[in-house]
Amino acid sequence: MVFSGDLGNVAAPLVKDTESLPTTDYALIESTYGNRLHEDIKTRKNVLEDMIEETIKAGGTLLIPAFATERTQDLLYELNELVENGRIPRVPVFIDSPLAIKLTSVFQKYALNPDYFDAESLALEKKGDVIFNFPGLRFTLTTEQSKEINNIKGPKIIIAGSGMSQGGRILHHELRYLPDLKSAILFIGYQGEGSLGRQILDGAKTVKILGEEVNVNCKMKAIGGYSAHADQTKLMTWLNSAKSSLKKVFVVQGEEDQSLPLARKIEDELAIEAVVPSSGEEYEL
Repeated sequence: MVFSGDLGNVAAPLVKDTESLPTTDYALIESTYGNRLHEDIKTRKNVLEDMIEETIKAGGTLLIPAFATERTQDLLYELNELVENGRIPRVPVFIDSPLAIKLTSVFQKYALNPDYFDAESLALEKKGDVIFNFPGLRFTLTTEQSKEINNIKGPKIIIAGSGMSQGGRILHHELRYLPDLKSAILFIGYQGEGSLGRQILDGAKTVKILGEEVNVNCKMKAIGGYSAHADQTKLMTWLNSAKSSLKKVFVVQGEEDQSLPLARKIEDELAIEAVVPSSGEEYEL
């Protein structure tokens, strides 16, 4: 029996690629994006670049709620390339998450280790390009440093947790910048049902943050290509590698509108029994 966990995206720039599913009888597979397709690597980078350029041109602040592990580091990797190749104007980029800052230092520590890092990022590091350090990047570890961001005039980029805006320092920045017509918020990860991030993504005109009613006037965009979750194509490809041995697939870890279509697709295209179990259901294998 194999549990997929978060399978990871296609061609992630930092971590090594997903291993194939070994020969197995039963698989539990995630379905967070079971009925969706992500943008490709080039498209997601272009969307990021466009959002940055548009927000800077408007004189606003770009907010990016991001999970501390891998999402933040993936962003730094792409921002490093955009900055050093002159594709975006140089403005302050704040990593305003103590956990993300500490984790980034761990990533940097092992940046030359082929056991952990993908060949693409290893090649950059070996050339002397420190991918987690570029002009304008600032790490705000303390509360005082975080508060000082508000005193920085002009356009800026703020990356902070939590990734679904359910807590963390991103709330204080959303409180300040969501009402600003010049500013923008960019979602790069899955926004769970009922989360503040999901409310904003679904087009809420007002949201409650830290007990205050806040108008949402800023621009909003979502990029699925940065997610740690595989899209439908990758989920199917992963299962296909063990098609000959699989007896049954349990589709889990996804909302119904994602899990049910994936289960149908598995049965239709792979001819493997697929079920979406309910809480408390029991199965004899």
